[in-house]
Amino acid sequence: DYQSLSQKFNQLKYKCSKQQEKIEELEDELAKRNHLYGIVASRLRDTRIELNALQEQVDEYKKTIKILKKTEPNFDLYIIINIMEEQMSEYLRKIDAYKLETADQAQTIQQLNAKLFTLQEDMNRFDSKK
Repeated sequence: DYQSLSQKFNQLKYKCSKQQEKIEELEDELAKRNHLYGIVASRLRDTRIELNALQEQVDEYKKTIKILKKTEPNFDLYIIINIMEEQMSEYLRKIDAYKLETADQAQTIQQLNAKLFTLQEDMNRFDSKK
């Protein structure tokens, strides 16, 4: 009868509106995750560039120190070598810190990928229910 159909129709309308709300929430969450993913991926690229630049500098210092140690020793040379070795040690500490940071960023990206995949699956599930 009409009342029963009307009631079912209203229930379906309510269910559809709830699903639409859920889809909108998922779309918002997906957009936030994508934005965060972009930020972390960009920082990871920057960190890797900085890491490579520091590693190149350390390699140059090593070569230069090796050459300087082969020349006639004098006090000025000793001071220069010490300064370069201290700077190289500082670069190596930064390199270690960057390696930890890139590992953390890579892990964050993996976690975001998993969440994005799950959100995408949820969205697909809701889309298929429409």
